[in-house]
Amino acid sequence: MTVDGYDAFSGVQYGVSVSRRTFKKSVDRNKIKRRLREAIRLNDQNLLDFSSAQKDYTAIMFIFVGKELLEYKVIDRAVKKLLKKLQLPY
Repeated sequence: MTVDGYDAFSGVQYGVSVSRRTFKKSVDRNKIKRRLREAIRLNDQNLLDFSSAQKDYTAIMFIFVGKELLEYKVIDRAVKKLLKKLQLPY
């Protein structure tokens, strides 16, 4: 069960942020946030695996620092790459 980025069963919580300074229009900020959330939702198994490997509560903040509006495919690729890096042993 996931509500607002929080998976009650796994102890994973995430947030998404887009700079108001970079994207003046809320329409653009919301579009990026929707694309980020969708990419995370579709790849959340990696996030759940990371949380269960840590055996602890996990909170992650995704901050979009790009200067231009990106297509979903580009955002999805970046999220996959980032979540794969979380799987690496420390």
